[in-house]
Amino acid sequence: MTNEEFKRTLWEAADKLRGSVAAATYKYPVLGLVFLKYVSDMFDAQGRAIRHGVSEPQSPYYVDDKGMRSELAEQFATDKTFYDADNVFWVQPKAHFNTLLAQAAAPDLAQKLDKALGEIEAENPSLKGVLYREFSRLELEPGKLGELMQLLARLSFDPERHGSRDVSPRRWSRSPATRATFATIAPAARTHPTAARSLSRTLVSTAAMQPATLTPASRMKATTAGSTALSAAPMKLASAAS
Repeated sequence: MTNEEFKRTLWEAADKLRGSVAAATYKYPVLGLVFLKYVSDMFDAQGRAIRHGVSEPQSPYYVDDKGMRSELAEQFATDKTFYDADNVFWVQPKAHFNTLLAQAAAPDLAQKLDKALGEIEAENPSLKGVLYREFSRLELEPGKLGELMQLLARLSFDPERHGSRDVSPRRWSRSPATRATFATIAPAARTHPTAARSLSRTLVSTAAMQPATLTPASRMKATTAGSTALSAAPMKLASAAS
């Protein structure tokens, strides 16, 4: 979608609310839905990147055992930690734009939207108190909100096509040590999933702290945490196996 197409869609959204919402306030419900579409698209893109990563040697999620890739891909792709690590907002299935779009004709769509955005805030503390959650207070004709969602569904925030946010496999820049440790984790994940998942979360959280964004003290803390996790990996897995 080009910038012109994006602007045209926003204009059409505003026009659809003409006469129902004051011109000075129409932007709030429109941008609220645009944001919901955005975080849903970014969430989906991250999931695709994670699933692709298990077969990508440069990915920290690479799994050498082809027989386990499918299982671990789904495990990683449904683990919030792997989204937090790349600063991608977590979106529960019932709060996803497409899930709500499928209910566009529901008479309580406004209430569903308010609840969905509240759940997104609850899962992502940085969004608390920020999102528009007053759809149920809009005085719209029946079906108007659903039509607005269908219109905004044309928007696409696919980073592979538009570069709006790079969560593609090319973004991976984890250390060789971290990648090696994921390779250690993978074989044990099938028989000891809880221990392996716990360790992978520690590693992902550590890897997410990019050196360029850290203060010297924070960098030392992150390095120490990463080194501890890396050195403890075989021991933790061995302990789980016993």
